Amino acid sequence: MKTLLFGSVAVVALITASQPAGAADLPRKAPTPEAAPAPVISPWELEFGARYWLNSGRYKKDLFDTTGALPISRLTYDKLTGHAAEGFWRLNHSNGVFLKGYFGGGSITGGHMNDEDFPPLTVPYSNTLQDQRRGSLLYLGADVGYSFLMGPNYQVGAFLGYHYWNERLNTFGCRQVAGGGICVAPGIPTTSDTLDNDARWHSLRVGLNAQLQIMPSIKLTTDVAYVRSYLSANDFHNMRMDIRGLAEDGVGNGFMIEAILSHYITPAFSVGLGGRWWHISTDGHSHFEQTAAGGQPQVLKVVQDRYGLLAQANYRFGETAPPAGVSNAPPRRHPFTWSGVYAGVNIGYARGVTDAVFTPVNADAAFLQTAGFVPLSHPLTPAGFVGGAQVGVNWQRDRTVVGIEADVDYAAISGSTGTSALFFGFPLLTTAEQNIRWLSTVRGRLGQLASPDMMVYITGGLAVGGITLAADVHDTFTALGFSCANAIVFSCASGSLSKTKAGWTAGAGIEYAITERVTFKGEYLYIDLGRATVRITDTNPFVINPVYDVTSKFDTHLVRAGLNFKLGATPVAAND
Repeated sequence: MKTLLFGSVAVVALITASQPAGAADLPRKAPTPEAAPAPVISPWELEFGARYWLNSGRYKKDLFDTTGALPISRLTYDKLTGHAAEGFWRLNHSNGVFLKGYFGGGSITGGHMNDEDFPPLTVPYSNTLQDQRRGSLLYLGADVGYSFLMGPNYQVGAFLGYHYWNERLNTFGCRQVAGGGICVAPGIPTTSDTLDNDARWHSLRVGLNAQLQIMPSIKLTTDVAYVRSYLSANDFHNMRMDIRGLAEDGVGNGFMIEAILSHYITPAFSVGLGGRWWHISTDGHSHFEQTAAGGQPQVLKVVQDRYGLLAQANYRFGETAPPAGVSNAPPRRHPFTWSGVYAGVNIGYARGVTDAVFTPVNADAAFLQTAGFVPLSHPLTPAGFVGGAQVGVNWQRDRTVVGIEADVDYAAISGSTGTSALFFGFPLLTTAEQNIRWLSTVRGRLGQLASPDMMVYITGGLAVGGITLAADVHDTFTALGFSCANAIVFSCASGSLSKTKAGWTAGAGIEYAITERVTFKGEYLYIDLGRATVRITDTNPFVINPVYDVTSKFDTHLVRAGLNFKLGATPVAAND
C-alpha cells in the first residue's frame, strides 16, 4: 500500500513538474498587432507666391459745368507703361471655404497727357501735350469665398472682397498740338513739372473664381469680378495756385478679369503666365468750392483702365487639393544643405520719404525765396519697381548659415513735385525730382535654421546706385511764345545731375527650400545712398539770375521676393 501511494504521488508530481514544458509546445493564438496610426492630414492648404506685372494704362477725365451739360475740359493720360511687383496668397479649406489676397506696387515710367479745353469757355479750342514720367502704382486686395462646385479636376467658387488702387501721375512741359494759344512754341520746357494727378479707388469686389486641371501638370486659374468703386483724387495744376490739390470724387462700376496658366514643376511648386484687365468708370464732382478762390462743384466723369501680362512663381503647403494625377507626397531627399553657390532673380517695390532743399547761392535767389516766390524745400515721396538678379555662396555648420550675396537691379524709384507762386502776375514754377535708376548691393548674410528647409537671416553691407537729381525755377512766359533769351522772361534756372552713389544697406529675410535646387526668399532692405546736390543756374541774363544749390537724400525701404537656384551637382535622392 505504501508503495502504491508513493508511486501515485510520484506520477502526479512528475506530470505537474513537466506541465510548463509541455504547454510551451502547444500551439497558441498570436497577439493581434496594433494598427499603425493614420497620418494626420490638415484640412488647410496655403499657397503663396510672387508676380511681375508688365502693364499699360489709360486715365481719362471729363470736366463739365455745374449742370453736367456743357463740356469744359478733358485730360487724357495714355500709353502709361508700368512695371509692378506683387505678392499673393490663398488659403483653402477642404470644405470649400477660401481666403485670398495680394499686395503690389511699381512704377509708371512712360506715357503722355493731352489737355483739351473747349469753347465757349476757351476760344478757340485748345489741345496741349505733356510728357508723363516719375509715376507710381500701389494696390492691394483681400477676398473671402466658397467653392460650391468641386471635382477631381475643377473647382468653382464665388467671393466677396475689398480692393484698393492708387495711381500717381506726373506730367512735364507743355506744347501746343492743336487749336488756341495756351502753350505757344517754344512752350514750357520738359524740366518743369506742370501737372500731377493722385487718384485712389476703394472698391467692393463680387466675383467668381475657377480652377481647372487641364493636364496632370497644367492648371488654369481665372478671376472675374464686378467692382463698385469710390474715387478720391487730387488734381495738382502746378501752374495754377487756385486749383493745386483740387479735390475730386466719384462713384461708379467696373470689372476685373484675370487668367493664369500654371505649370507644376513639382507637386508643390509651379510657374505661370497670364493676363489681367482692370476697368473702372465713375461719375462725381470736382470740388472748386473747397479752393481758396471758391466756386461750385462741377460734374466730373473719370474712366480708368490698366491691363497687361503676368508672370508668377508660387508654392503650395498642404494636402487638400493636389493637381489631378500628381502625387501629394514630396519626393524623398537628403536633408537640404544650404552650403554652395547659387544664382537667382528678384522683383520688389521700394518707397521712401525725403525732400529737396533749395539753398540760395546769390542775392537774386535769396530775394525770390524771402519774398515767397521759391519754396525753401520740396517734399518728395519716391516710389517704384525694382527687379534684377543675384548670385551668392553659403556655408552651413549645424543650424547656422553664413553667406555672401551680390545683386544688381533695374530700378525706377522716383518722385516729383511742382509748386508755383505769382511773380508780376505770372506763375513762377519750381520743380524738384529725383530717381534711383539702378541698384546694386554686396552683403553678408547670417542665418539660423528654423527647420532644415527654412532659414531666417539678417543681412547688411555695401549699396551702390545710379541716381538722378534735377530742379527747375521757371516762369511761364515761355508758354506765350517767349524764349529764355527774351528779356521779358524773368527766370529760366535749371540743372540736373546723374551719378553713381555709394552707401550702405541692412535688413532681414526668410528663405525656404522648395526643391533640391530651388529656394524662395522674401526680404526687407533699408538702403541709404547719402545726399546729392545739384546747382541750378539761370540761362536768362536780362532780369534776375537766381542760383540755387538743391540737395536731396536718396534712401528707400525695399521689399522684394526672389528665387535662387543652386549651382553644381544635385544630391541623389535617398533610397527606400
